Amino acid sequence: SALINQLPYFSLTAAYSYFADIRRENEISCAITDSDNGCIVKFSIKDTEFPLMEMSLYAPDREQAELIAERLKRNPSAFYSGVIGLALNNPEEKLPEIEL
Repeated sequence: SALINQLPYFSLTAAYSYFADIRRENEISCAITDSDNGCIVKFSIKDTEFPLMEMSLYAPDREQAELIAERLKRNPSAFYSGVIGLALNNPEEKLPEIEL
């Protein structure tokens, strides 16, 4: 703790950012494959070695596939939380009643 207090603020910020980047890289793996009508972005989000989510997303072209992969890698835990939130709070669709 005394050593940390003696380090310049920017050094600590850079170190935290570096280790956050390493952690983020270890949380997600992405692969883009070409398909007949665009690209498929396959990714896996894990917590240490335990897989939390594996999913494939369609993108109409490579540019959009790379954008999807970049955004997933930027904040995988937010994506995972969003999907889980939707899954747990997704109300059942109510169909209109039809009179016979």
